[in-house]
Amino acid sequence: EKLGEELTRPVLPRSAAIDYIPSQYLCEFIKKIGFHGVIYRSSVSEGINLALFDPTLATPISTSQYNVSRVSVEVQLK
Repeated sequence: EKLGEELTRPVLPRSAAIDYIPSQYLCEFIKKIGFHGVIYRSSVSEGINLALFDPTLATPISTSQYNVSRVSVEVQLK
């Protein structure tokens, strides 16, 4: 859960290179100990995201193509 929070935390473009270092390090560690990817909650919907370290190891079951006509993001300040 904590890694998912780090992966979906918004960062400012000017500090992105530094802000992403902790989550990149954790993902590299997870990869090194033998996992093939990570699953985490989406920050913009109720869905989930899957980050594969080596996509060639995955076998797709089916695919769908979508034309996205609009994207909307709502932000709630804490």
